[in-house]
Amino acid sequence: MVLTRRTALRVVTAFLAVNLPLSLLLGCLYPAATPGIATPLGWTFAAAALVSNTAMVYAVVWILVATLVVVVPRRRILLGIAVPLGVAIHAATVIDATLYRIFRYHFNSMVLNVLTTPGAWDSVDLGVATVATFVVAGVALGAAEVVLARRLLARAAAGDCLLRVRPAWISLALVAGIAVDKGVFAYADLYNRSDITRFVKLYPLYQPLTVKRLAQRAFGFRVNREEGLTEVARAATLRYPLHPLVRTPEAATPNVLVVLIDCWRYDMLNEEVTPNLTRFAAESVVLNHHYSGGNATRFGVFSILYGLYGYDWHAFLGERRSPVLLDALQGLGYDFKILSSTRLTYPEFRKSAFIHLADAIDDELPGTTGLTRDPEQIRRLLAWLGERPDPARPFFGFLFLDAPHGRVYPPEFARFGAGAQTNYLIAGEAEVAAAKRDYMNALAFNDALVGKLLDGLRKGGWLENTIVCFTGDHGEEFREHGYFGHTSAFTPEQVHVPCILHLPGVGHRQVDLLTSHLDFVPTVMEVLGYTNPPGDYSNGAPIFASERPAYAVSCGWADCAVIDDEATLVFSMESYGGGRAEVLDRDYRPVADRRAVLAPRADRLVAVTRGFSRFMR
Repeated sequence: MVLTRRTALRVVTAFLAVNLPLSLLLGCLYPAATPGIATPLGWTFAAAALVSNTAMVYAVVWILVATLVVVVPRRRILLGIAVPLGVAIHAATVIDATLYRIFRYHFNSMVLNVLTTPGAWDSVDLGVATVATFVVAGVALGAAEVVLARRLLARAAAGDCLLRVRPAWISLALVAGIAVDKGVFAYADLYNRSDITRFVKLYPLYQPLTVKRLAQRAFGFRVNREEGLTEVARAATLRYPLHPLVRTPEAATPNVLVVLIDCWRYDMLNEEVTPNLTRFAAESVVLNHHYSGGNATRFGVFSILYGLYGYDWHAFLGERRSPVLLDALQGLGYDFKILSSTRLTYPEFRKSAFIHLADAIDDELPGTTGLTRDPEQIRRLLAWLGERPDPARPFFGFLFLDAPHGRVYPPEFARFGAGAQTNYLIAGEAEVAAAKRDYMNALAFNDALVGKLLDGLRKGGWLENTIVCFTGDHGEEFREHGYFGHTSAFTPEQVHVPCILHLPGVGHRQVDLLTSHLDFVPTVMEVLGYTNPPGDYSNGAPIFASERPAYAVSCGWADCAVIDDEATLVFSMESYGGGRAEVLDRDYRPVADRRAVLAPRADRLVAVTRGFSRFMR
């Protein structure tokens, strides 16, 4: 039966309009399974975001189906496309909502690969009742959708009105929901309303609206508002730590100093580029096979300060939740000094890791780049150490050197040849090689600053009682595997970083086991005398633990990678990533037989998927 195009469009619109209330009802499973929606504004956001998210999904579905039936306006085409899509939308919502209720994240390619990898089902038992209930509900839903579609077609053929409410009014209501959703979230983000921002991952595919930069540049709005964050309500959607911390009272309280060198990658710890760091490594613990928890600054820094998978950044930022390590040090009476050559408002470390330490932050240094700001960090830290009212109190210091990221350095550090400002639109081999030379020069500049820092620590008598960590927030690639910069992949150049640990009372050691940024927090907590198992507050393990994972997890904006000595498995963490996943060999090349690589890692994949929900309620 051939329909007119207008009739086909009317039927498609009516079919989706009738399905819309069911999608909204099923979408209520998400807030129903989420603790902590307690304020009127929180419920307003949850309701508006449900309408907004559902409306956007339905808009995409309407465009696809409408386009097809306009091209081929036949009854069978409409029944064969619209009905399966209706069933798929509702089934996907139920499956994803169930997954969210249990694990607190949405269906993604990591979950899909766990379900399709031989052996993984040994650790996943859905039960006969669950499967039977889903099958019966699916069949009933499919039958109902067929009946609905046939009735709409019959009424359209008879010229009847298909909807009591005009589609224009439905569209207006959905647009209003989108406006309220985006407006409420933008307001909450500007004013640090964690009762809203903590639910940024409530719905699959949800995209928040943030206007911080626009508000600051166009209207002079002050987005850096830490004074309102010092008493953030205890997180409602996080269980972190899992149990109260227990500490041996007489345990030591060494100083802790973390020095991050932006973009410092694993092969740039050598006598030629970084001689001072190389000499310091000869008297410290060197982690030769060490990975950052992310291929971007926010995820790398998050992983080393929290000891958690980098993708958890989103939840912890939404909760405005500080790390257990820094909370513990505050409880022990430590002094704090946090210095950075880049503003800690983006990435939003003032609203996450350092949320309770606003008075200790010094990130508005003179100059515009690491060329002047990096040396100032060293000067200010050493001056602060010498001026503290109570020198006997332990301290925590954090330095974030930025010169390699901007590839800036004084002329006298052009040891590897001067480069030129990179034109990314036309960057060929010569420009990439020049950029790498600048990068190495900038690292040599930072290394000289590290030399001054170490001299100052030794002269002040602080080094012998200080845990010092030198590492990179992530690496930097110059097309060794086809990429330029970072954030684009999980190649060794982007996530394999040096790590030098000076531990009081521990001499030089070479650690060849695989380690990651996630292991720093458990290592320090162990030195501080905390007796909880690391799993109470971290996804990592102390570096000298007898049992530790033989893999690292590194994350980006939407992907995470599980890395071991032989393979890298890259998975999308977002629902819109679908089943996209890469299985790569040690040289970051796609493998021919994915199953042969995945099957022996089935237990590992299950453990990682569970790790992402460990600290979620």
